[in-house]
Amino acid sequence: MIIAASKSGTCVGPICSGIVSFDWYFNNNILVNHPGAVPDDYYYLAIDDNDPRVFSVWNAATIEMIQNGANLDLRLYDYLIASSSAPSPTAVNAAVMVMATLPANSPDTEVTFKLGGGVAYVEPVANGQASHSYAFAAPGTYRIIVSSTHHGSVIVEVVVQ
Repeated sequence: MIIAASKSGTCVGPICSGIVSFDWYFNNNILVNHPGAVPDDYYYLAIDDNDPRVFSVWNAATIEMIQNGANLDLRLYDYLIASSSAPSPTAVNAAVMVMATLPANSPDTEVTFKLGGGVAYVEPVANGQASHSYAFAAPGTYRIIVSSTHHGSVIVEVVVQ
């Protein structure tokens, strides 16, 4: 597995598994998404596919590569957990609280709640949790994207009848 991150801190991988060269990885994974990039703009970390960290890396919401002297260290962040207080289905105009729980020791201080292409509501994290309340005026299935910087995005689906 090869993981790459720009020296400005944006992680690009993990994208590859198996035996590949750094040149192949750069040309086929980084240049495709970042035209004009040059190899010296990136840090690379190769992890053997048999390394016990591979499973954690593939399942992380985000990965940070941290320069530690001559070494690169990894910091992995799990996905947040999101849920709704409403029964399914819920009634039209009923209050629906959507809650996010972040993993312990999260550096994130806010969570974003966004209904489809609508307004994004940014709520503070307190005691590892954040929430936002909705009321839906019409029947339907509503999908709320709940996200944080380090813990990715999940979708909470609310059915209103």
